Amino acid sequence: MGNALLEKYSEGRLCLADTTGEPVLWTNSIADAFDLLKRLHADDTLKFDFLSDLTAYDNGDRRDGAKRFVLVYQILSTVTHARLRIKLGVDEGEEPLSLVSLWPGANWLEREVFDMYGIKFNGHPNLRRILMDERFTGHPLRKEYPLRERQPFPDNIPLHLGAHPLPHDVIHDDIYNPNILINIGPAHPAFHGTLRVMCRLNGETIEDAACEIGYLHRGMEKLGEYKTYHQWLVYTDRMNYCSALNNNIAYSMTVEKLMGITVTERCMWLRMMLMELARIIDHIICVAINALDMGAMTVFWLMYYWREEAYTMIESLCGMRLTTTATRIGGMSYDIPDDFIPRMKKFVKDFPSCLVEINRLLTGNRIWIDRTKNVGKISKEDALKLSITGPCLRASGIDFDLRRDRPYYAYNEVVFDVAIGTHGDVYDRYLVRMEEMRQSLRIIEQCIERLPGGPIWVEDPRVRIPEKADVYTKMEVMIHHFKIFMEGINVPSGEVYNAVEGPNGELGFYIVSRGGPKAWRMRVKAPSFMLFQSYEHSIIGYKIPDAIANLGSLNIIAGELDR
Repeated sequence: MGNALLEKYSEGRLCLADTTGEPVLWTNSIADAFDLLKRLHADDTLKFDFLSDLTAYDNGDRRDGAKRFVLVYQILSTVTHARLRIKLGVDEGEEPLSLVSLWPGANWLEREVFDMYGIKFNGHPNLRRILMDERFTGHPLRKEYPLRERQPFPDNIPLHLGAHPLPHDVIHDDIYNPNILINIGPAHPAFHGTLRVMCRLNGETIEDAACEIGYLHRGMEKLGEYKTYHQWLVYTDRMNYCSALNNNIAYSMTVEKLMGITVTERCMWLRMMLMELARIIDHIICVAINALDMGAMTVFWLMYYWREEAYTMIESLCGMRLTTTATRIGGMSYDIPDDFIPRMKKFVKDFPSCLVEINRLLTGNRIWIDRTKNVGKISKEDALKLSITGPCLRASGIDFDLRRDRPYYAYNEVVFDVAIGTHGDVYDRYLVRMEEMRQSLRIIEQCIERLPGGPIWVEDPRVRIPEKADVYTKMEVMIHHFKIFMEGINVPSGEVYNAVEGPNGELGFYIVSRGGPKAWRMRVKAPSFMLFQSYEHSIIGYKIPDAIANLGSLNIIAGELDR
């Protein structure tokens, strides 16, 4: 891909590579950037059909050219599996062209950049704030915006249905009008978190919908610029808290790539095992609670028993069940206890019986089929346009999984199958997750067999946290320990985008480092953000009960949605 890309698209542009060698194309021309992305999108050879992410960072120190801001586009090919980063320098007042005409999924991403940095996108269909209240002044991710600057508002403002006018009341000109508004969330138990959707109904059918987020926004990316790399690790637990281990590992892996660190064999295999255990936990929660939302309480109790079994194993590893903070940059907080592997083997042996029972209860159940088949359908084409990832992408028939197609750690050394659906409906998303749990058990079994002895920590003095016994008895070791935790580790200048196949889809961390113990830009590419954007599209034409079933199948986690 590299040579073909350079031959066709490098002329007149700066061609670079990031810390890991991924290609980066730079331009300072708004028209050129749009033309480049349009050509790449249409290129039948390179096949860049997917917009992974769109973000920005403040270039106020002018380290990356003379422009005030840098827009960062992450594009991907689900066919060739190549990834490319395009960077566009923009000044205050310049308006880059919207990508919504190429990738409709850019809609919310551009709104987020506008909200956080104040960069306007020419041609965007509905450019307004997305995380902050519309009355908010300033842009939080600009460097001059203070971390602790709060703007409380005493009351709420109406949510508008995008560019559509609000419908009239039930009575209009003495004629009955069937169009009414119904507000779902952000405090409804069927909405799995602080999510809000305003629906316009025609009778019982949803004609239009608008999603609102921001109720749980905690400024994690802003905190990532103020906390040291070690300190920020705990915030990864609070994103997708259903699979915190996966977040811990993905983040630590990103910082390790920035530093050129390769973890030990034992650490690598253990992390793979834990990521797959986290995937199983996440899928258990998704399937069990979605079934509960539709009245299948027995399924909930059956599956949650095994969720607690998994959490008990995690607790024995790191002392925590939900918010784990289990990894460290360069290693793990602890090595596994002596009884961990026997308990994991028992889990791998016994858990499939639960999946068999759930299959008997749901898969052929007429009520379950009626509630899930042909509900919330997302076609292949729409899944790509809306930048959906993970089980929901595969349920729509797109055969793409980062573990296999862009393997990290030793995923290219284990045998597993990628579950693919055909209809892209709630039923297929259920079937894909059920099969993914079986495949995760296969991977865990292979990790157990391949788990070597040896150290859990890389012997790199930049990151190696000393043993407590040495801290208490050796002055120089105590000083080193103190400096790591009080000053932080020194990460060299550079940038990297690292993505893993999280339980809900592509979980990526984009870090720009200017050197030192804190990130210049800490970006979280969260799968729930794009999934919830697709929800507006996938509930139109369905009934309210269908909307509840559809939401559960997408598995939106508000912690990573808002960040």
